[in-house]
Amino acid sequence: EIVERDCDVAAALGRLIAGRADRFALLAPVRLNVVCFEPLTREGAPAGRLGVAAYLDALRRDGRCFLTPTVCLGGRHAARLAVSSWRTTMADVDITWRALQHALDVI
Repeated sequence: EIVERDCDVAAALGRLIAGRADRFALLAPVRLNVVCFEPLTREGAPAGRLGVAAYLDALRRDGRCFLTPTVCLGGRHAARLAVSSWRTTMADVDITWRALQHALDVI
């Protein structure tokens, strides 16, 4: 039950991210509980290593969720969102989605 719920939360966040292609690039299909994506600049360009680092710093300062950096195939720098808590529910999708968007607004 816990694993299925975490995978469902990751899938929901992946759909939200994919639906905002003007702000985020989903870099891999969401298969289990991990979402890899890159924030985009205001001009719609990939944020790159420094942009991803600034984005993750903004998320850490906000405190609603914690993501880690990664490098995807092809060398693209990305944010890695791993859903892996027994306390995570679908209510966390909205909280996390708001935090992801807010962090992009403040960098």
